[in-house]
Amino acid sequence: MFDSHPQIAIPNESGFIVRLARERHRYEKTTGFDVEEFKRDFTLHLRFRKWDLSREEVNQALRAEIESYQQAIRCLYHFYASREGQALYGDKTPGYVTSLPLLSALFPEARFVHIIRDGRDVALSHLDIEGWGPRSLDEAAVQWRRHVIRGMVDGAALGSSIYREVRYEELIENPAKVLLGLCQFVGLSYDPAMLRYFERAPKVAGATPHFRNIYQPPTKGLRDWRHQMSREDLARYESLAGDLLDELGYETLGPMGIVGRATGLARRLRARKAGVRVRAIRLARVIRRRSRRPSDGIEAPKGSQ
Repeated sequence: MFDSHPQIAIPNESGFIVRLARERHRYEKTTGFDVEEFKRDFTLHLRFRKWDLSREEVNQALRAEIESYQQAIRCLYHFYASREGQALYGDKTPGYVTSLPLLSALFPEARFVHIIRDGRDVALSHLDIEGWGPRSLDEAAVQWRRHVIRGMVDGAALGSSIYREVRYEELIENPAKVLLGLCQFVGLSYDPAMLRYFERAPKVAGATPHFRNIYQPPTKGLRDWRHQMSREDLARYESLAGDLLDELGYETLGPMGIVGRATGLARRLRARKAGVRVRAIRLARVIRRRSRRPSDGIEAPKGSQ
């Protein structure tokens, strides 16, 4: 949707920003930034191929004098956006939900949108993709719970001017309203072209099978746990992630349903403990961020987009 906006370009999921950030010491040397070392690592990353950038274009993108890892990443994204005829850029990589503090420290200009979807529908989506993601319903439940809590806790610490939560179900129900709010959040004017993303589906989806729904306008019911999950699977999923489903207001079988009284009580106890843990983690992160702010070693952005 945002990639269909006439001012912004969003490449295929990257995945390399966080990974390469952990290798910053290999690029940021006392003699200056090692562009060649960075280019080697970047071009070897599997996600690089999805960007459809040639090595010559990577050289062109990084021909400016690079002084830091952040600047190298900005140059790559700026080049991609310019090639698409756009002035601004963004990124859609779901895994980054577990790295919001790092990304915000690296790129203070960034704004984060966390899309939260009913975890049971997420599980159906994940398990439909062969060879990727969680391999079982149990893994899908645990991952969804962990990622959503991590994103919510870290996002709350960043603040409402930097982090915004959106319900997937509301986006599908009223996409224009949600997109208008998100455009205001990131400082863009809303454009109706965002709702016509499916007209560009061949370019965006290519031959990737799990992107097939991009060929449709916003459509309800593509995944529906009420009809596509057995009651046994529902009970098992809720036993692992039902506390968060309850906290987020999603309909659940509840303690009187098939899950049973004992499991329902255990789930409520876990939810209560999780709530205390989430508040404690949030407070600890805020304290840690404040204490490290003067010496975190992150430079201010230069010519950021």
